[in-house]
Amino acid sequence: MELPFIYIYIYININSLEATPEKPAPIDWEGYKSKVNATDYVDFLKKQYDALKFEYPADSLSSSISSMEKDALASAATQATAADAKAKTLAGQLASVHAEKSLDSVTVKDFLADKPEWKKEFDTELSQHKYD
Repeated sequence: MELPFIYIYIYININSLEATPEKPAPIDWEGYKSKVNATDYVDFLKKQYDALKFEYPADSLSSSISSMEKDALASAATQATAADAKAKTLAGQLASVHAEKSLDSVTVKDFLADKPEWKKEFDTELSQHKYD
């Protein structure tokens, strides 16, 4: 899973968790007793409500989410380092292009003087009669 998707997943879960109160609002049993004629029934409901027990599931996703986040951050750092290196390489190439003479004022002799490896390669091909 890529980093943006992890953040979206975490953001959605955090927002839904933050919207849910940690403990439910207390029930006003006395208010119900004052409004309902059958107070024994309100006492019965209160007793049933108090007997409810909820077992919350163990947290099994936090560790996997945090490991995915660490992996994504490591991958992003690696890609950022590679992008910086590529940008430096391209900046150097751009500087060398700007340092060259314009194409309308350079001759083949001048061009090959700046690039001796190309001249050697061309001379080798010509001596071997490779004209393609």
